[in-house]
Amino acid sequence: MRNKNVFFVGFFAVVVILIMGLTACSDNTKPSSPKIVEKSAPKPPEWILKGKTDATFMYFVGMAEQQPSLGNAKKAAVSEATKALIDYIGIRVTRKLSYKATGSEADNVSTLQQQIQESIEGKGNAKVSVEVEDTYYEKYSDGSYTLYVLVKLPKKWIEKERERQQKLIEQQRSIAKKYLSDAQTLTQQQFYQPAIEALWQGLQISGKAAENEDVYEEIRTTLLSLYQKLSLQLSTEPRYAYTEGGCDPIQVQVIDTEQGKPVAGIPVVVLSGEAKFVANGGTTTDAKGKISFTIPTAPKSSEIKAKIALSFDQYSNIIAADSELAEQLAAYQEKNHIPLKLKVSPKVKAIPTVVIVLQKIVKDTKSAQYKPNPQLSDMLASLLAEKGFFILDADRVTEDLFTSEKVSKDKILAQIRNNNKEAKRVLYVTIDTSVLGDMSKTTGMNTLAGMYSVEVRLVYALIDLANNQVNEGSPIKEKGIGLSEDQATQKALKATITSLVSYLDEVVASSKK
Repeated sequence: MRNKNVFFVGFFAVVVILIMGLTACSDNTKPSSPKIVEKSAPKPPEWILKGKTDATFMYFVGMAEQQPSLGNAKKAAVSEATKALIDYIGIRVTRKLSYKATGSEADNVSTLQQQIQESIEGKGNAKVSVEVEDTYYEKYSDGSYTLYVLVKLPKKWIEKERERQQKLIEQQRSIAKKYLSDAQTLTQQQFYQPAIEALWQGLQISGKAAENEDVYEEIRTTLLSLYQKLSLQLSTEPRYAYTEGGCDPIQVQVIDTEQGKPVAGIPVVVLSGEAKFVANGGTTTDAKGKISFTIPTAPKSSEIKAKIALSFDQYSNIIAADSELAEQLAAYQEKNHIPLKLKVSPKVKAIPTVVIVLQKIVKDTKSAQYKPNPQLSDMLASLLAEKGFFILDADRVTEDLFTSEKVSKDKILAQIRNNNKEAKRVLYVTIDTSVLGDMSKTTGMNTLAGMYSVEVRLVYALIDLANNQVNEGSPIKEKGIGLSEDQATQKALKATITSLVSYLDEVVASSKK
């Protein structure tokens, strides 16, 4: 037992020594505090700790610590002194009241005086002699600055300013409540745009002092409630942004949800981190509640994601002073927006196109009539869509439309115009399929017995439905060989369709160079 006790005592001593060693190491690695390497005076002035008073002036101290530059330190210290001054005057500062205090390394006393005067909210024409009595700064070994500023103002002016500010606050309250009353009347009359403008003006006025906080809150609640009455609707169906610049028409309408009527004069914006959207003809909705956008320059990405939302940019100075309002409006935009997703493509591929394929089979010198081939139409449409072409589904045409090729084309185009208003172009394809039969009979070679040959000739035209302009392409010919006529035919048809798709894609690629 005694040996065990000796062991535990020794072990405990080792642990204590290790802990003390680690603690010592920890103390040795603790960074030292930065040292003063420069001062603006041999020692700090007494007013930093004791302040300063006399019969004529009142003094206010502002301090800024750990600033990265002397300019930043001046700006922060002047801001603190200004806050102390305004608080003493009696303006109960809220988050809506900001302090203007800019600074640079070269700022002199007179510049700082002007900054302080500009920071007194609503000073109007009141004459005030603001003086920067003294400044003191220290620079530290880590490059940071600490600066103190002493500001003085006449006591008589401060007392007059207190009275003036109280009258100003009462006046602001009266004006803000008038804006609120006007907005409520305009809303009842469904004049939403001027009602919204009045409410924003009321926010700006009532947000200057905490005494009017209750009016501010009522106006803010009314404003958010009014925005809830507005709805965004997309009037077009944009799908593409063009690599050459521009995009499918993007038209938005703002609607009054209660009456279903358009609302004019409402700012709308398209928010996107991938492309710049520009409003055509102004940033607010027109008399019909509509606004349209375009993309001057498309990004290099293959897709653009965006949100269409009501814009609050013109009120950014009011929003910046109220973080709660900023959050509420951001939540509103997130909930009440139109998501937009555009593919980036050459314009020629983005034209809404209907594909029609007609096939005629020639066998044993007997020629059949052209008939629609839905399977080939679907194959061609699918392959073109994979290449990025905008392909629309077409109504199936019936065989009774086909009395002759010309008559059938006219009827097909008329049917597309009537039934598919989105279509802008038709890819009109005719295929002649010649079944050559058993190759041993056509070539005289018995070794080819049981092998069948088919020849396909494809002719296509791109038809602009708006002006009936026809762009005809060169014929494409392919052959197919198989163990049956059907196998040979399918091979030839597939090769022909694939060749057409590759050709059209190459034409687009070459046009971009």
